[in-house]
Amino acid sequence: MIAPIRPRAATVLSVIWLYLGPSSALGGIAGLAGGAAVLSLLPDPGNVEAPFFGLPACFLGATVSGVLGTAGAWKLLALTHRGRALLELANWIAVGTIALFTLIFVLGVATTIEPFGHRVVRWEGMDLALRAIAIAAVHAVPFLVMARKLRAPVVRFAVRDAEARRERALTSES
Repeated sequence: MIAPIRPRAATVLSVIWLYLGPSSALGGIAGLAGGAAVLSLLPDPGNVEAPFFGLPACFLGATVSGVLGTAGAWKLLALTHRGRALLELANWIAVGTIALFTLIFVLGVATTIEPFGHRVVRWEGMDLALRAIAIAAVHAVPFLVMARKLRAPVVRFAVRDAEARRERALTSES
């Protein structure tokens, strides 16, 4: 049986996520542990501003995208549909994590809370907030491109053909 031809995009994206996935997962775990340590040191954790509690969600997003990306990369190297789907999901989670972190940062930099609990925009922090949004957009673009490449017909058809060949090989053996 002739092995299916793996598209270059599938190989490149798998190798990227084999490097990026474990580091993202370990960084997310370290961030979760650090956040738990900081919260345990606070005298009154109930008095912490709301954006601070979004940071664990960012670290959790990094951990989940790293684990899914690593698992998806190994499966995509075998040209399975599950690997392509996991890798695409990891890319979208990474984009969402970047967007959430940027939102938390912008809320912290460009707004302040008045004594009665109302959030007020601080215009002096708006230039930094706009720069943060631009930086986040630049950081999210590679993940968006990778998610788009995984939906390319070349990758989808290669995965479909590889799964069909595996199915035929299983039926011919039995």
